[in-house]
Amino acid sequence: MIGTAAKSGKYLYYECDARFKKGKDSCVGLRVRKDMVEKFALEKIKEDILTKENLTKLVSLVNNELLNTYSHREKQLDDTEKNLAQISGKLTKLYAALESGKLEMDDLAPRIKELRAQQNELQQQRNSLLSKIESGNPEQLDTNEVVSYVNELEQVLGEASFLQQKSFLRTFVKRVEINPKGLALEYTIPLPVKKNRTSVMEVLNTDKVGSGGWI
Repeated sequence: MIGTAAKSGKYLYYECDARFKKGKDSCVGLRVRKDMVEKFALEKIKEDILTKENLTKLVSLVNNELLNTYSHREKQLDDTEKNLAQISGKLTKLYAALESGKLEMDDLAPRIKELRAQQNELQQQRNSLLSKIESGNPEQLDTNEVVSYVNELEQVLGEASFLQQKSFLRTFVKRVEINPKGLALEYTIPLPVKKNRTSVMEVLNTDKVGSGGWI
């Protein structure tokens, strides 16, 4: 959806791009008032998302997911080690058959090549898993830190400019969907930036799409 205006900018809307350019018959999408949908979205964010109860649940879910991922990697490593041992055993038997003269190299070469390829792939997988596991347990999120961070930034939603509000919302709101049944928000947990960490991702992106007449 794009921002559109009517009555020389007196009325502002969000509208489907195709509907705006080609007419109502091109899209069954809704045309909604800018002030109505933005006010509703901001109120729902403040009342339902940026609450201590909801943020506590989110932190718990994220921390559990981090631990599950770490445990899953350990199981993957165990399975990979077992598969490597099995392949090593098969190759040993094939080499023994060659040395005894029971089978010719031409007969065994394709199978040896196949097993070696599987072995190389599993070794790369094992090295990757080891590297991730040896980095240590994933850092757990701190509920109080997240809640404190959000409390400070909540003021942005009520006092800051539109661009500042937009930048803040973009840090955790991934998608706003409008449909005949209502408005749905897809979001992630708002995370504070570590003071001892620098990253280019900490500079929020800004959109430069559209003309001056658009919202």
